Amino acid sequence: MTIARGRLSAALARIADAAPAPLTVLLGSTLFGALIALVAAIDLNDRNQFLMPQWPAVLVMFFLGGALGFAPALWLSRLLFGARQAIARSMGATVIIALATHLALAALFALEYRFFYAHWHAPAFTLIWGFQFAFTTLSAAYQFTVISFSIYGLPGATIFLGFGLWFGRSSH
Repeated sequence: MTIARGRLSAALARIADAAPAPLTVLLGSTLFGALIALVAAIDLNDRNQFLMPQWPAVLVMFFLGGALGFAPALWLSRLLFGARQAIARSMGATVIIALATHLALAALFALEYRFFYAHWHAPAFTLIWGFQFAFTTLSAAYQFTVISFSIYGLPGATIFLGFGLWFGRSSH
């Protein structure tokens, strides 16, 4: 029992140690959100989509996705790869930031999708509503996943790799 309790407290200490400083989260989230919004702006410009009236909402959504994905990605990168060699930290953090950013953006996209289709759904918390909620959310996440590959492109990959290199060079 004592050994199990010791392992648990060591694991909890490791989880707590991986938490980034609040200033790092605030500044990093703001900067990373701005960079992801820049990626969306580059894509909008390439597609000549700044003529549509919704472009500010698109940029805000991408900013929020990048900002919301930064802190969990940094914490998870520190937890999983903080004590490894620089190359493992870099590559692991690159994958984690790409997934965290994508998941945050997909969740925001699914929320937007859900708000739009909620008018035609069954009353809340019924069985049919549960199915509609689940499948609307899943289809929105799938649709965003397909769309996002063309949106992120080379600028997005460069930013994700830049985060990974920054994380790999920094010490925990």
